[in-house]
Amino acid sequence: MVSDIASIAKEFRKLCESSQDEIVPSDFQLEVSSPGTDRELKTFRDYLWNEDRFLKLFIKDGEKNTNIEGKLIKAYEDKLIMLIDEEEKEIMNENILKAKIKIKF
Repeated sequence: MVSDIASIAKEFRKLCESSQDEIVPSDFQLEVSSPGTDRELKTFRDYLWNEDRFLKLFIKDGEKNTNIEGKLIKAYEDKLIMLIDEEEKEIMNENILKAKIKIKF
């Protein structure tokens, strides 16, 4: 998981900074990323694989469009069940304009 890798990177940086011997150059930068996290979710399978993760959705909300963020509880073929502000909400897939994973540290 990305948060585990980020924790390892922080500990590695601390080790490097506290070491008397220069393990790596002082201007060394370690970047942590996860391929595909910026990829848009489009299919039922994408949502299914990302249950229990935080998502950022751009949805049709009547005459306007809205951004919402929350935890994907359950994915169905036609809708998502999201936990938004401590409340479960049903989002119909037909109203989703764009969806991405939201990484939380």
